[in-house]
Amino acid sequence: MEQTYSNAIVGTTSLDKSAADAAESKTKRMVWNNMSSLGFMTIISSMVSMGHVGLSAAIPTLGTVIGHARLVPTILLNHHPGLGSCHRANSDPKLLHGMLRSSLWGQNAVPSQFLLTGYIPDHQQICIVADLIREWKQQDPHHVFVCDPVMGDTHTGLYIPQEAANALCEKLIPLAEHVTPNEFEYHLIKEHINDNCKVALTSEHEDK
Repeated sequence: MEQTYSNAIVGTTSLDKSAADAAESKTKRMVWNNMSSLGFMTIISSMVSMGHVGLSAAIPTLGTVIGHARLVPTILLNHHPGLGSCHRANSDPKLLHGMLRSSLWGQNAVPSQFLLTGYIPDHQQICIVADLIREWKQQDPHHVFVCDPVMGDTHTGLYIPQEAANALCEKLIPLAEHVTPNEFEYHLIKEHINDNCKVALTSEHEDK
């Protein structure tokens, strides 16, 4: 059975958004609190030109905790899709592969010792990421992979195609040492979580 070490306000309706955001931030920070000595980390997620989500949200939150971050965008958007119609383009798979490989292995520099994955909307992208994570972890068993399985919530349903959601559950989740799902995502991934994985349940008020 996986280890659930934080049980934060999942699906709460009694807290206002600011309180929910604060609690959710505290929950995720528990994952990183003991990782300050890891040095370089890679973060793979969405990149928006306006808004505080994806990579734009990760840097202020994690940069002060762990240190040097290497960013790999899975998709470019002008703003969060929840705000309405938006311009968007998935990262080319070949480009994504090259960026993630260079980031994880350091490209003649220090390899990343920590990886956080967030929003990955495409099945082919997920397969590429999973293959590289397996190779990266074989290089050093002390490498740490945290998966934020951004797929959906109870109000909206899936944010990503079903094929991508299946690939995330089957290919990424079994590789993770830590996962940070909301309640909706947890029910999708729970059968795929490995026995030593730690689970931090987060609020569905969070912006992905």
